[in-house]
Amino acid sequence: MNVATLLHATARRAPDAPAVSTGLQLVHRYAGLRQRSAALATGLRHLGLAPGDRVALVMSNCVEFFEIMWASWEAGLCIVPVNARLHAREIAYVFDHATIKCCFATGDLMNSVVTAAQSVADAPFLFDVRSNEYRRLFDHDAGALQQVDGCSPAWIFYTSGTTGRPKGAVLSHASMFAMTWRYFADIDKLSPDDSFIHGTPLSHATGLFSIPHVAKGSHHVVCEAPVGDAGAILDLVNHYPSTSFVLSPSVLMAMTSPPALARTNVEHIKTILYGSAPIHYKDLTRALAAFGPRLWQGFGQGETPVTLTHLDQYMHGDVQHPRFAERLASVGVARTGVEVRVVDAEGRTLPADEIGEIVCKSDVTMTGYLNDEGATGKAIRDGWLYSGDLGSMDVDGFV
Repeated sequence: MNVATLLHATARRAPDAPAVSTGLQLVHRYAGLRQRSAALATGLRHLGLAPGDRVALVMSNCVEFFEIMWASWEAGLCIVPVNARLHAREIAYVFDHATIKCCFATGDLMNSVVTAAQSVADAPFLFDVRSNEYRRLFDHDAGALQQVDGCSPAWIFYTSGTTGRPKGAVLSHASMFAMTWRYFADIDKLSPDDSFIHGTPLSHATGLFSIPHVAKGSHHVVCEAPVGDAGAILDLVNHYPSTSFVLSPSVLMAMTSPPALARTNVEHIKTILYGSAPIHYKDLTRALAAFGPRLWQGFGQGETPVTLTHLDQYMHGDVQHPRFAERLASVGVARTGVEVRVVDAEGRTLPADEIGEIVCKSDVTMTGYLNDEGATGKAIRDGWLYSGDLGSMDVDGFV
């Protein structure tokens, strides 16, 4: 089943609901986003792209990211969002390794993309998303939605490559659906009354979290300021009610400063999703004092996209629990339907509070690493994903 059916359903159910804005400017309602993505899907087919082909997105946050993401899935293609901070030679590696057929870039990254394309044998089609060439891709009638099976690749997430060349974690359409259902189970119920502010890269968690928000017709707001600009995010919070957003602990701390809080309408905040780096207990209690139990922490990795453990809003606010401080210092418990263990070098489950490798099993997990059976075999054993991260689990299941 194609994840693009989520956009189809929302456009049919809530065609006039705001879909995507840039700052305070509405660009697409859901019927328009659906129509535009379907037209672009036809344009991609006219380029010769076939189901399963891979499309790179080397882009700063912008409305076009949503158009291309949903159009690619509409056409049965697989997207490869690329970290905008990569050097041209690293982009070239992704182009070559993933056999990229088409690449879309924002103007600020176009030079790096052109340089990267010049160093690969089979250069992809290149499009600046603000160019006439990009606009002409929409000069087509919408075609039929491409049917795919659940195991078909939808998103390839390239790891940071800290221990060698980056690896491409292949996430299937089934994985995207499984991740989406868990958002509703573990984070929030959503509706067209909600807004999701994108102030961190769409190539990472905020792009993945956009999928459940599309499924329920929430309003996506692209922050025009540089990534992590706390003031710009708060300006949007004050304008849009019932907002959620992803940020790092450092940006969360910037939001708790007295000047920032003084001008913030906290009642407009639905959920603050934070992670990607450690946060000190005192800093977290300061954030709780400022925002109340609106905080949600997630722990995961590209191989099991932001779906491993979590510390939900209730756990953040359960101050009467005798182990509240220890729980707040953890990364929470296993997500719904996710099994988590801590194991020794032989894969045996360790007793509570002993340090070992964190492993997990769920239907969110990647199907494997692209073009790397050896690494896949090391990472996934008997259905368990070996994360490479060390941790411990207490008697209550908090990691």
